[in-house]
Amino acid sequence: MSYDDTAVWTGREMIVWGGDETGGVDGFADGAAYSPAQDRWFALPQAPVDGRYQHAAVWTGEAMMVWGGCCHDGRRFGDGALYRPQHR
Repeated sequence: MSYDDTAVWTGREMIVWGGDETGGVDGFADGAAYSPAQDRWFALPQAPVDGRYQHAAVWTGEAMMVWGGCCHDGRRFGDGALYRPQHR
């Protein structure tokens, strides 16, 4: 079970990224998109940033922007990334 992940709605699908699990991993660096029209989940490509939780995410109208967050070794991230979904 994941917690401290983020999700955004694109107008077509929900994108979920990052988070953590009970037990103390460093944070997930992956995610998935759910398409209600297809009733199907799609894995996201590998992220160009470290896995994290307690980060912020917004939908810009064209991309999911992820910023900040932390991991279990106490680091606080000051970076982020954009994910532009492919239309399925």
